[in-house]
Amino acid sequence: MLWVAKEDSERRGAAYVVADVYRRIAMSERYDPSTQRGKQFEAAVQADDLGHAFKLANSPDSQRDRAELFAVVKQPHLAAAASEYERVRGLKDRVPPFYSLWDGPRDVEQLARRLGKSAYYEVLYRPWSGTAHAVDLARQLTHVGETPAVRRLRSGDGLTEGYSHAIAIALWAIEAALTKYRPDELRGFWTWYLNRVSPTYVRLTGGPNAPPISVP
Repeated sequence: MLWVAKEDSERRGAAYVVADVYRRIAMSERYDPSTQRGKQFEAAVQADDLGHAFKLANSPDSQRDRAELFAVVKQPHLAAAASEYERVRGLKDRVPPFYSLWDGPRDVEQLARRLGKSAYYEVLYRPWSGTAHAVDLARQLTHVGETPAVRRLRSGDGLTEGYSHAIAIALWAIEAALTKYRPDELRGFWTWYLNRVSPTYVRLTGGPNAPPISVP
């Protein structure tokens, strides 16, 4: 949201739509054994120790659905983004993130840097990514009294901090969208937040009466 709203919004917004449409097309092809991508996926599944027992379901409407999706990216206002997407995909031989089009950031780390959010990337994204990919064993080790223990997978430790960051990040996204597209609604939004959301936010987090962003 911040990347699209920052500048060049129509082109960046078109890039987001095009990337999403191609992602959906790829997903549809992956589950359709009549496509090259589907054949490769089926072969990979059949070679898997567990996957060979699976029967992949293919929707009878998948070809029609893909045709409709391809029609979307052929629309005139998306044509430039679709052309750039194909160019970048051909150069990198991989699916490009939407923000990388037109010489944009190549990955999330660069994206965060370009948006002035490197601290959030380093402090939050890296450890959260480690948790999501199960590479942070040390975080799961703890003690119960003097006895070494392993923290439960769905431990509630850190939820309060997580709530606080999730709310603040969501507010940044909403603020960015309203500032760019509907600035006349900003003051009403913050009034709603302060009256309806902030009291619950405080109860959940024990934090301040406002997120770490300016409230008009």
